[in-house]
Amino acid sequence: MVIFGKTFWALGLFAISFLIPGHWCEASDLRNLYLKNGETITCDSIWKSTETHVWCSKSLGVIGYRMEDIDQRRTFEIQPYVNRLMRESEEGFFKGDLDEIIRRLTEILALEPENERLYAVRAGVYAYKGALEEALRDAIKALEINPDSALAHHNLGIVYEKTGEKVRAKDHFLSSCQDGIAASCEHYYAITGVRPDEITSYVVTLLDKSRSHFHKGEWDSVVMLTTEALYLDPRNEIAYTNRSGAYANKGLLRVALEDGNKAVELNPDFGLAHNNRGYALELLDRKEAALSDYDRGCKLGEPLGCKNFKRLSNME
Repeated sequence: MVIFGKTFWALGLFAISFLIPGHWCEASDLRNLYLKNGETITCDSIWKSTETHVWCSKSLGVIGYRMEDIDQRRTFEIQPYVNRLMRESEEGFFKGDLDEIIRRLTEILALEPENERLYAVRAGVYAYKGALEEALRDAIKALEINPDSALAHHNLGIVYEKTGEKVRAKDHFLSSCQDGIAASCEHYYAITGVRPDEITSYVVTLLDKSRSHFHKGEWDSVVMLTTEALYLDPRNEIAYTNRSGAYANKGLLRVALEDGNKAVELNPDFGLAHNNRGYALELLDRKEAALSDYDRGCKLGEPLGCKNFKRLSNME
């Protein structure tokens, strides 16, 4: 399901609910005031009453702006032209003319080269058309301009899903889902089998199970459970810490150290992360570095860090 504005495509069928307004009059072509200082003011309506001021109607009232502070060309010439091209893009969609939509969006982008929504929309059209390289380029460009663009995250997720990169896809779908795009929530669920609002509780369950297996010395089970937790929550320092300890006990010291480094990077104040990294360092015969980590873990309140620091300090 690719999103164009708020247009949802699925299995060749579509339901239309465009972000682009369906009915326009001359006044409705103006929604933004572009100021010379780079600020954009979004209004319910805009009108001129004199040669010196422009008025912006918003829910809280009417605000006047001096004409000399406004980028008049962008506000009163380019903006209506862009809106007309967007309407023609919408008409092209109704006709199924994807090439016409792309042509119009490209023309608009020549006028609005920093408009991330336009790149995100064109990415969706490219993805629906099957032009995945172009879709990838546009979605990435949209996120370079605005890293929080939910539409760009969704359509980038679509591209990654279509190219088989589901780990990347799910992260973008999750971001978009959390910003309110329901289609992204469904794509995330289809990939992971977990609803986005259930992630936290499910990850906690996985980590609880991993700790139980850790105490039993069942290292393969610990690795499996923490890896699943990290698939859903790739910034979970507890999962990295537990897996680091399991890898170290399996003798996989390099990957144990990598996980320990990641855990400490994510949370430098997590004592157990320092302890487990220290254990990997000790097994790698890096005694001074191990002692430093054990000491740090101890000072952060981790009893194992204190115990291991004392033990290693007393070894000949």
